[in-house]
Amino acid sequence: SEDELSIVRATASELGISPASDDKVIEGQAFRRLNSMERPDAVDLISVMGSSLPKDKFLMVDELKKKGRIVAFYGGLTIRDTLTLKEADVGIVHDIWRTGMARENADLIIGNGCFLGKIVNSGACAYHNIQHFSQLQLTACISGLLVTLVATMHSGESPLTAVHLIWVNLIMCLLGGLMMVMELQGTLQHIQRPEGRTESLITKVIWRNIAVQVLYQ
Repeated sequence: SEDELSIVRATASELGISPASDDKVIEGQAFRRLNSMERPDAVDLISVMGSSLPKDKFLMVDELKKKGRIVAFYGGLTIRDTLTLKEADVGIVHDIWRTGMARENADLIIGNGCFLGKIVNSGACAYHNIQHFSQLQLTACISGLLVTLVATMHSGESPLTAVHLIWVNLIMCLLGGLMMVMELQGTLQHIQRPEGRTESLITKVIWRNIAVQVLYQ
């Protein structure tokens, strides 16, 4: 942020960012002075950076993307933030406090009364819900097909008709779709480790759970 460190610390706390003992809290000028060899190692330790110029923000976003991170940038107060908004994976601007060029280059525009902390929390919960819904749907589809295949080969008759499979998938997709658009209630935050750029949505743990459920069915 371009604000002073004391203000940035308070904002980070609202977003659930609490620097650990090994984390760095620095100013943009100190980050700018790092050479090309020191900067890649520093970005892994920096949790808060205040008093930053637009070029400091761009350097930070660029280095994080080189490290394989998925980067969101919140800005657009000045026209000089435009380049960083373009460079980030997700560019976020406020509907009121932004320039026209920033609005054109933003991926997400938040309206009046919508706070960044709520967006971060909602994004983590949505990602978590999509993973669980994918696991449920894949388990139902794979187990349904295998049960039908084995039973048909054994007895010559299918225990599940096409209508049954369509009905099950219709219920899951309908309820799952409603779940994706529901607004979060309460103030509980979902704590989840940030995922890397190359990591799959369906993790090895999810595939293992699917295999166990399919074998059980």
